[in-house]
Amino acid sequence: MRHRYLFSDAFGLRLFCYGVEPNAEMLCAAKEQLHCSQFVPIQSTAEEIPLPDHSVDFICAAQSFHWFDSVPFRAECDRILRPNGKILLIWNTKDTDSPIMRDYQEICTRILGTRFSGFHNRLNLSGKEVLSFFHSHEHTLTFSNDQFVSMEKFLHWCLSSSYSPQKDDPCYLYFLDECKKLFVRYCVSDKILLPSNTIVHIGN
Repeated sequence: MRHRYLFSDAFGLRLFCYGVEPNAEMLCAAKEQLHCSQFVPIQSTAEEIPLPDHSVDFICAAQSFHWFDSVPFRAECDRILRPNGKILLIWNTKDTDSPIMRDYQEICTRILGTRFSGFHNRLNLSGKEVLSFFHSHEHTLTFSNDQFVSMEKFLHWCLSSSYSPQKDDPCYLYFLDECKKLFVRYCVSDKILLPSNTIVHIGN
C-alpha cells in the first residue's frame, strides 16, 4: 500500500511519473506493483520519448543509462525538460573488489564467456562518458547500500541480468548450480552480504 504515496500531492501539486520502457511485460509489472493512478506507463525507448516539448521537470534513468544511445537520449532530454529541469542518472552497483563479487565474476566469465562483459556494460559510472552527458554536472552522491539476501533472492539476482542464461540455455543449470555453491560458501545464518553502493549523478 505504501506505493500509493510515491507521488505525493504535497503543496497541492498533483505529480505524475511517466515510466518509459520498451518491454511490455516490465511495464505491466511496474503498473501492478506501484498500483498508483499517477504512474503513467509508456512503451517506448529512451531515444524516442513520446511526450510533448518542455513537459517534465525531472528525468531519472535508474540502472539503465549504460544501455542507451546517449546522443539521441540527450536530444530527447533537451526537448522534453522544462527550463531548469534536472536529470538524474542512478546505479546500484556491487563492490567488485569484494571476494564474493570477484568469485561471481569468475563464474560468469568461465561459464558465459564473451556474453558477460562486466557489470553495467563495462561503463565507468563516474567516468567521462557519464559526466560529459550533462550540460552542467552539479552533484554526485554515493552511499552504502549493502544487501543481506536469502538464497532465493540471490539466485533471482544472478538470473535477472541481461547476460544471465535463460532456462532453455544449455548452460543454465550449470550456472545456477555454481551460484548456489557460491551462496553456500559465503552464507551466514542462511543469508549472504552483497556489498553494494548507490551512485546518483545530478545535473542538467
